[in-house]
Amino acid sequence: MKVAIVTGTSRGLGQLIESNLRDAGYHVFGCSTHGPRAVDVRDRFQVSKFVADVLHEAGGRIDVLVNNAGVIYPSTPLETTMDEDLIDCLQTHVHGPFFMMKQVIPVMKAQKSGVIVNVASKSGVYTTPGLAAYSASKAALIALTQATAKELRETNILCVAVCPAAMNTYLRAKAFGREAAPLSMNPQRVADLVTTIANLRSTHGFEPSMELAGGDCIIVRKDKLEIETMRDDR
Repeated sequence: MKVAIVTGTSRGLGQLIESNLRDAGYHVFGCSTHGPRAVDVRDRFQVSKFVADVLHEAGGRIDVLVNNAGVIYPSTPLETTMDEDLIDCLQTHVHGPFFMMKQVIPVMKAQKSGVIVNVASKSGVYTTPGLAAYSASKAALIALTQATAKELRETNILCVAVCPAAMNTYLRAKAFGREAAPLSMNPQRVADLVTTIANLRSTHGFEPSMELAGGDCIIVRKDKLEIETMRDDR
């Protein structure tokens, strides 16, 4: 049995990823701030208990971790952005994945396999005016992903960042209005990509259906994928 953890599954992209992975044969443990498995990823104690419960229920395995939980606020210039909005973005997009990876990586190391997908954003690579706090937190998540990937180079654990462009979701509508969301990419495209990545490395070994390296940043647009390769010092 393959086991996956997905955060932020109450709606939108997270819900689609959870459904996809279930259809692909995974035993999926989804969580969100609301719902049957309520977990605030900003709280390391809640994260620790959640992962411990997953390990107990799943027989000690975690094959895939998808850090998808996200927040956003209406587009506004930096000088009028609330301090609390910045803090919330950083805690959700950086602290949450940090806490989750800290709990899950030792498990993956012990079983000698695993996939970690951190859902960042195109705004973390190509920053978006009016979303300074959001862009900064997603850029930090990409850096966290790549530093972790370098630490995992000698393991069979793949750690990458998926960076969607605008999607037709609640978060897009919240940031730019209801009229903007339907013009954006179908989030199913991103969910399908995450599922493909999840299947690259598992207990059944590596499947060469997609060439990725640890630390890659995959920018997903409506019509193409752009892979930013992790850089090393020269």
